[in-house]
Amino acid sequence: MSTKKDLEKHIKDAIQKSGFPLEIFTSIILNKHGWSVSPHAYYGESNSVLSNELDIISIRKNRRIQNAKDVLLIECKKQHKDPWVFFRQNEVNSNVFNLVIISSNIDRDSSIYEFFKNYFSSHYYFGKPLCTYYLPIALSEKNEKRMMTKNPIYKSITQIISALKFYTNQEHMFLRSLHSEEIVFYYPIIVFDGDLFSAIIDENGDITLNEENHVQLKIRIEYDRPVVKRVIDKRGIFRSRVIIIDIVKKNYLDEFLKNFD
Repeated sequence: MSTKKDLEKHIKDAIQKSGFPLEIFTSIILNKHGWSVSPHAYYGESNSVLSNELDIISIRKNRRIQNAKDVLLIECKKQHKDPWVFFRQNEVNSNVFNLVIISSNIDRDSSIYEFFKNYFSSHYYFGKPLCTYYLPIALSEKNEKRMMTKNPIYKSITQIISALKFYTNQEHMFLRSLHSEEIVFYYPIIVFDGDLFSAIIDENGDITLNEENHVQLKIRIEYDRPVVKRVIDKRGIFRSRVIIIDIVKKNYLDEFLKNFD
């Protein structure tokens, strides 16, 4: 017959195996840095029975630009048994449009564009090496079979891109409807509780591994249909865009958030 202590142990073990401790830890660190936190944000079409879920959406006033705010879209993932590896390329982040900026003026106002170019030159995105490929490493035969059908990195990326598309579209329509001059920066972030590595493969096939606290993954999103829009005095057809996803280790999150101060 189970005792109260057995029941409590079972409950505590179940909590530790879940993702809740990581999400709560992340919320505490965000609050410490002055961010508002909305956990388990559900989103989707209003007439849809099914909804998607984002672990955390966090908002704070931008401390460098007047009438601007930063929005962090966060997925929390725990993977103690198997490391995540991201492959670094000979490319650094140098494009201001890698920032996800929602503004009614940036597409048509050259002075706003020049302002953001200057802002980007001192941004934590600028000049950092980019990763393009990724691989979860299965250290057990059981996990290897599971990962053949369910890649946890791919799942995290898919979830956060879905949220990014939804929230930026909503924000754009909202600002346009109000004729608002507000500027909003969106940051897709995966907070990872596990072992994180970057890998470099040279032309001879030799592999160099580095343990990391933070890597930046470059993702290209293809549009459903070509988008015609005006960007700084020119009209162009855009079929895709590039975004950066920050993958941040749990124990580095406190330091990482200083980038926004």
